[in-house]
Amino acid sequence: MIRNITRFVLEKSPVCLTTRILSYPVFMPYYHIVSNERLPHVSSLHYYKNNNQFLKDLDFLLFHFEPISLKDLIDAVENKKKIKKQSVLFTFDDGYAEQFSVIAPILYKKGIPAVFFITTNFIDNKELGFRNKASIIIDYLEKNQKIINKFCKKYLTDIRSNKNNYKIFLLSINYKTRALLDEIANFLGIDYSHYLNKYKPYLKSDDIDKLIKMGFFIGSHSMDHPDYSELSLNEQIEQTLESIAFLQSRFSLSYRVFSFPFSDNGIKKDFFKAIEGSLDLSFGNSTDSMKKAYWNLRRYNFERLSISSREFFNRIVVKEMLNKYFL
Repeated sequence: MIRNITRFVLEKSPVCLTTRILSYPVFMPYYHIVSNERLPHVSSLHYYKNNNQFLKDLDFLLFHFEPISLKDLIDAVENKKKIKKQSVLFTFDDGYAEQFSVIAPILYKKGIPAVFFITTNFIDNKELGFRNKASIIIDYLEKNQKIINKFCKKYLTDIRSNKNNYKIFLLSINYKTRALLDEIANFLGIDYSHYLNKYKPYLKSDDIDKLIKMGFFIGSHSMDHPDYSELSLNEQIEQTLESIAFLQSRFSLSYRVFSFPFSDNGIKKDFFKAIEGSLDLSFGNSTDSMKKAYWNLRRYNFERLSISSREFFNRIVVKEMLNKYFL
């Protein structure tokens, strides 16, 4: 009952009222990629919007919010300044090539500041993320149906084989067991190096230099995109500080920002105490992000495809309200 009433009220409420429920006065959506193409290294991982869908998001959010730059946000947080206007900061994770070829030109033309959080080991297509490897394998099996039974007999011996179980199995392989994806690729004859060289899925150093010259901001998204909840405290610190140090050195950055790969859910306060002073801001996506550190801000995934930008935004606010007042 509470959920239905809350949902009804918010769907009828002006955005200017619903934003007051958010945990921070700046709304920070995050995306991974925008493309009109089907991309094998991403297509099995999450939804992503095409150019027109992304433009509709921008139109909606810019009608209700004033863009804010990362530097202004850092200043506001560090100096505890009140942000008077309803503001929005667009952010993008993982460092995919389309962030330069598709997203940046759209934002630049509209004069919208943004932050691109980059997984540093992937720059210049030197390495392929383990989740991207899983997606590539799934794409390969979908295109080669006759091989699925052979694959299932070898790797799914304890699981009843059907058309979906191999996907579930591949996507369940985590950071600690990621070497299995290399073994599977060898078994199937998939060459990751060939994929990197042919498709170049990630940003090049030159792309990042150009993004900076265009006025965009660059942040760290770890070294190789692990789930931080699977790492020891020392590993979490290493992934964060080494990736930030690399970006600062290579691209002469005067600021230090970081977004958690996957989520900051389950990350203990010991981590934030250990890196305090080494970052200007960090960005999570859990309901208690700001409870862990005042400079750890919450972002919201804005990549759902089946509903309008407004309805998607209101659903986010509904969840915030339920978490804040009822759960």
